[in-house]
Amino acid sequence: MVPGTVLVASPYRDGDYAVLDEATERFGLAKWTAVSTLCGLLGAESLEVKVLQEENSHARREITGGGGRGPISVKATGKSTALDKFEGQMSLVDKFPGGPADIPAARHFLESCGLEGDPEVRSLVEARAHASNPLSRRTVTVDVSRESARTIDAALSVAVPALLNLSATFDQAKEDQARLKVTFDVVFSS
Repeated sequence: MVPGTVLVASPYRDGDYAVLDEATERFGLAKWTAVSTLCGLLGAESLEVKVLQEENSHARREITGGGGRGPISVKATGKSTALDKFEGQMSLVDKFPGGPADIPAARHFLESCGLEGDPEVRSLVEARAHASNPLSRRTVTVDVSRESARTIDAALSVAVPALLNLSATFDQAKEDQARLKVTFDVVFSS
């Protein structure tokens, strides 16, 4: 550990920490992995990323997916690398064998990874829970930085003793903090 390094606790897993300037991407990737796992529990056949968006105080970027062939377009204002790091670590297309939704397992998983409060993610479970006419396809936009932003904001609001000289680090982290959103299509088994 480097002296003066600021660590942020994961909003999804106890005992997991990330360096402040890597927390948004790392925790966003953890949330994206949880969303993919949840879709598998709900009987998904495929999950395909359509758009990745990043917004912070000085940049806005959008990457449109190419159906598993990588990005096909990028729209940007300002300069940022958070989205590039994030996109480079995630899968743009996930395939599953499909099957019936395991609603109790999905609800338990949602609670165990701390995502029961996310309305978009929770709506997938609720829509698949209706046995008479379950959801077969949906396009969803999930803010993969929602929970981590709260955790990072809490860390940045701590009053740091002047002798630690971290105020410049905190100020830069506040300015660079990104919001990452993923728009994806999920197709479920009938």
